[in-house]
Amino acid sequence: MVHSFPTRRSSDLFTSWRHWQDGPFDLKPIADRAFCDGANHMTFHTSAHNPSATDRPGWVYHAGTHIGPSIAWWPMAGAWIDYLSRCSYLLQQGLFVADVCYYYGDQGFNFVPPKHVDPSLGYGYDYDVVNANVICSCMEVHDGRLTLLDGLRYELLVLPDRVDISPQVLARIEQLVLAGATVVGRKPTRSNGLEDYSRQDGEVREIADRLWGPCDGDRCKERAYGRGKIVWGTPLRQLLRAKDLGPDFVAGGDANESDLDYIHRRTPNADIYFISNRTDCRLEPACTFRVTGRTPELWMPDTGEIRRCQAWESVDGGTRVSLSLAPHDSVFVVFRDSVENSQTTARAQTVTEAHPVAGPWRVHFPEGWGAPASKVFPELVSWTEDSDWGVKHFSGVAAYQNHFKLPSGPLAAGDVLQLDLGRVRFVAEVLVNGHSVGVLWKPPFRVDITDAVRQGTNELVVKVANTWSNRLVGDALSEGRDFCRTNIAKSLTL
Repeated sequence: MVHSFPTRRSSDLFTSWRHWQDGPFDLKPIADRAFCDGANHMTFHTSAHNPSATDRPGWVYHAGTHIGPSIAWWPMAGAWIDYLSRCSYLLQQGLFVADVCYYYGDQGFNFVPPKHVDPSLGYGYDYDVVNANVICSCMEVHDGRLTLLDGLRYELLVLPDRVDISPQVLARIEQLVLAGATVVGRKPTRSNGLEDYSRQDGEVREIADRLWGPCDGDRCKERAYGRGKIVWGTPLRQLLRAKDLGPDFVAGGDANESDLDYIHRRTPNADIYFISNRTDCRLEPACTFRVTGRTPELWMPDTGEIRRCQAWESVDGGTRVSLSLAPHDSVFVVFRDSVENSQTTARAQTVTEAHPVAGPWRVHFPEGWGAPASKVFPELVSWTEDSDWGVKHFSGVAAYQNHFKLPSGPLAAGDVLQLDLGRVRFVAEVLVNGHSVGVLWKPPFRVDITDAVRQGTNELVVKVANTWSNRLVGDALSEGRDFCRTNIAKSLTL
């Protein structure tokens, strides 16, 4: 989370050793964590160049989660790419909101770990990390808050828990405190280098004595200096509370603090929160956001819908919004000054009556990959359980075909008809009467087909795409023809 001034924070995403094994929903928690860590511009690791005329899945780098035209589910990847694009776009708007800025020191190497909860700060307050260059060249104080050139502001500057510091950095920190900044940390006693260390150690001690004075982190924990102050030994959360600044985000309802991750950005006209469900369970949290005077909306990154928020209220410290999040689901809660007419209201999701689409299903397979042209499935089962070797080890896109009639005649006004696919591995596109009604890549694998159905018989086609794992395992176990060509087939079967 090192602060940088460009709007984009690039991330080399999905680096792994899980060759050809993951679908979009497997990758989503990784992407969502990166978004909450501050990334908003994704670079796939890897996306090897494999022209369409070459063999599949093709030659790739020895490490990486391969994402590109050679993966088996690529024909349906658009919905997943749209999700990443919408999230990236919204998270590039405005400025990151953080209450605390950590200076990560000047030791020989520095590494900023993934976002975590500092016990001194606690859940619900976010933070940023900066280096010496930012403090010395880009940081000012306005109205008691540390401010960067792009306008990003922090309440506190926290020093590393070390006794060494650059004298140049400490001299700049003295100027910031004099101007009104609150700086938290132990008193340094020496410089951080060996060059002319005797003189520089003395310079550090001289500045530190002026700044910290009697503040020892025990009997004396604060010292006013200029218009600001030095603090040593007081929890960060307590300091923010003393500034009448409650948490920026509070998980509530049936969600614990570890269940939800978030990030907050602000534009002149909106507060934008990205909320991610980290768990395998559906959650119904009532979350409190440190925003007042603005109307909350739900922006759905998977569909692009903007929905009216039906359950919210103003409370002490902000606005409480009731959410409904499927396993590893995510949503943008956007607070704006006014509600636009383009909003939609989500159709009711309550299931009042279920009608199974009975078999048999005819499944059509593409030519050249070992499966028959088509096969009838009396009921829906995993391909890996089929007795036909070509079906058992099929990889690619296959189309399930069936028909159904409306269960109870014409739909009444306001009725909603949904198709629930249950569990899908890994991506599915649903077509009703020849019209695509959506690509499903995450739970619940459910789609609204109300506008596509008609009286009488309806044609249903569900195109399902998996990964290359099936076919690569089949090639490894067979003594006949190998259907796949790739340089990492053996590593997959180890």
